[in-house]
Amino acid sequence: GLHYLNYRMLESFRRDLFVRSRGGSDGDTINRPEWAKTLHYLRDMHTAGVRMLVGTDLGALWVFPGSSVHDELGMFVHDLGFTAKLALESATREAAAFAGERGNAGTIEPGKRADCVLLRADPLAAIENTKKIDAVVVRGRLLERSDLDTLLAGVRVRAREKR
Repeated sequence: GLHYLNYRMLESFRRDLFVRSRGGSDGDTINRPEWAKTLHYLRDMHTAGVRMLVGTDLGALWVFPGSSVHDELGMFVHDLGFTAKLALESATREAAAFAGERGNAGTIEPGKRADCVLLRADPLAAIENTKKIDAVVVRGRLLERSDLDTLLAGVRVRAREKR
């Protein structure tokens, strides 16, 4: 997580932590009673049939580009009672529909953008398997695990550069 963040995002996190620490917090960045209430409300909403989308609050404290989506999928399944299938649909098909992109994205079909993640293990068996990425197809271009590792190494180096 942190080693892929650029200097500005890290500074933003430090500033948020400082502000919270000055407000009398014990250093815990999560208000656990409030979070428990939030989860309760979200579970009730899910039970009532309210449609929800996976979409992390990028820029929020401890939310990281890319990797936090996996955490949110886990939360949908383990904390909110979604099936793995429904959580995955909330991140793909339903998200594309909400964005007005149903005809272009969200499912694997002829004529749609060829963007997908290829996994080493079945996410329907365990939602954590979304983290076991073997390859990614972006705009029809296959990026194998070695390509992804090279890209991540470059991001890690650039993240340390001050701009």
